[in-house]
Amino acid sequence: MQPSLPNFVILWAVFLITHSYLYAKLLLFTLNTKAMKNLSFLFLLGISLTLFACSKNNDSETTPVINQIFQLEVSETATFSDLNLSVTADQVVEDNRCPAFANCIMAGWVTVLFQFEVDGTTSPVEVTLNPVKPQDAEATVGEYTIRLVTVNPYPQDSNEMNQEDYSFSLVVEK
Repeated sequence: MQPSLPNFVILWAVFLITHSYLYAKLLLFTLNTKAMKNLSFLFLLGISLTLFACSKNNDSETTPVINQIFQLEVSETATFSDLNLSVTADQVVEDNRCPAFANCIMAGWVTVLFQFEVDGTTSPVEVTLNPVKPQDAEATVGEYTIRLVTVNPYPQDSNEMNQEDYSFSLVVEK
């Protein structure tokens, strides 16, 4: 498991506390037993925080709620546990949005491919976020409609973005 920034800070604090504890133990062993009890408490507290920070589950599955906006990244799956339904963000098929600081004739569009699984049957679904054709931002599979709300990041220049940089806000409605 690779720790995130807050976990790293906690791990670093535990490292410092542990080493401080060991050095203090050597110095204070014969001088003061009350100081040793305080250091023991800090040591145990640091170990407890480390275990708590490392117990976080960082899997690539999201549990959303029907009719509410949720976030996905490329290759991430959202599973509606109570509906036998899941949505996987497969890839950005094309991103022709006008970069943020450019002067363009039109705003452009972005098309995303999702894998929509209902009752064990998977269907590829392409949705296009286009201000000129807002109806293209949604698709229907069975009794469910998937609606793409936003695609981030917005292009800042004309360079192509990596697939893993994209994230999506979407809604599945019944």
